[in-house]
Amino acid sequence: MNDVVYITGHKNPDTDSICSSIAYAEFKNKMGSNAVPIRLGDLNSETKFVLDYFHVEPQKLVENVKPQISDLNIDIVNPISPETSLKTAREIIHSSNVKTLPVADDSGKLVGIVSRSDIASYYMDTLDANTSAGIIPQNISVDCVMKKDDIISFKTCELIDDVRDVMLKTRYRSYPVVDSENKVIGSISRDNLKSQKKKKIILVDHNEKAQSVSGLEDAEILEILDHHKIGDIQTGSPIYFRNEPVGCTATIVASRFFENGIEPSPKTAGLLCAAIISDTLLFRSPTSTDADKEVLKKLSSIAGIEPESFSTQMFKAGSSLDGKTPDDILNQDFKVFNISSTKIGVGQVSTMDTEGFNSVRDDVVNSMKSKHKAENFDMIILMVTNILKNGSELIVVGDDKDIIPKAFGVNLKGGSAYVPGILSRKKQVIPPLTAALS
Repeated sequence: MNDVVYITGHKNPDTDSICSSIAYAEFKNKMGSNAVPIRLGDLNSETKFVLDYFHVEPQKLVENVKPQISDLNIDIVNPISPETSLKTAREIIHSSNVKTLPVADDSGKLVGIVSRSDIASYYMDTLDANTSAGIIPQNISVDCVMKKDDIISFKTCELIDDVRDVMLKTRYRSYPVVDSENKVIGSISRDNLKSQKKKKIILVDHNEKAQSVSGLEDAEILEILDHHKIGDIQTGSPIYFRNEPVGCTATIVASRFFENGIEPSPKTAGLLCAAIISDTLLFRSPTSTDADKEVLKKLSSIAGIEPESFSTQMFKAGSSLDGKTPDDILNQDFKVFNISSTKIGVGQVSTMDTEGFNSVRDDVVNSMKSKHKAENFDMIILMVTNILKNGSELIVVGDDKDIIPKAFGVNLKGGSAYVPGILSRKKQVIPPLTAALS
């Protein structure tokens, strides 16, 4: 698995983050890589609509990229059955030059382990002098000798740091490795830990540690594709870093296809269309560029969709608050920013129905207050963006509320203020906050 390249967007993924990672994985695979898209959180309602619309399965949810057993060179050891004779077991141990053999049932599931010393001790303790001299009965099976209880084994998903701790507390020469169904795959020893390799990662739609996958410091970053400001991620060697002032990472991903003479599949073209429409609010956002418009025109032809009608369906699905808790509403598109030693969280909710949000407003504000206290934020801002009216209400919780008038030229009333024309967190909220705090 060490040749796998994982492609991920940011935490609390939005449509661009999800669709760009899936699409870029297709591109890298067409270029000869073994790329796998992953995600760092649950899908929001808009993204669910998009994936369902184009009949695309969501990528696997991954919590961290720290080295796991699956990143090691595992010793391939075929398990023996409980009915295997001790003589045969001893011969296998000798010919394989191993100290221990895993024992599995007919389905391949681990049921015990037997070691060279287990076999030797059995004969020394229970058989007569002739047997101990080398005359081994054929009818004695491994089942009589093998260790059945308190077996220490490891699953391929376990973190190497945790495995190392277990090995330090025990003195076995080797340990069985099993899959999620407890089926034997092989074994590892302390020497195998030396073979660990870092997971290979490509980041899309972000380049800040706080927004990225846990354990990133233990991975090897190969590429970054992003349209946000340059953040704090560092690498040990030069990488392919493509950062462009466009409205959407999907525009950059699509460009990679076209620049290399590759056409994305219709489904992937559809995903890229959805991402561009989502991030630019179908070019209502000031982050929109001519490049986004040109790429969308080309992609929509491949995908066979009409952007205007598709966007109406997508925004309607994405702005629905049905079935969402206050925490869901706050966190569905939430990013953390550290500006001049000030920790600020900015969430965004896009809606076509302000009244629908007003019915849960008080509960969402309480959720903001809880998050502010529990996670030590200096300030939390929730942008309630009205797509049809081209503006956002800023709801603010925290001790630094005096920053808002300075940054946006509006006064808060009851902890909120409506700012016409503000649609983009990246281009219209973070820069004024940065200037006000500097």
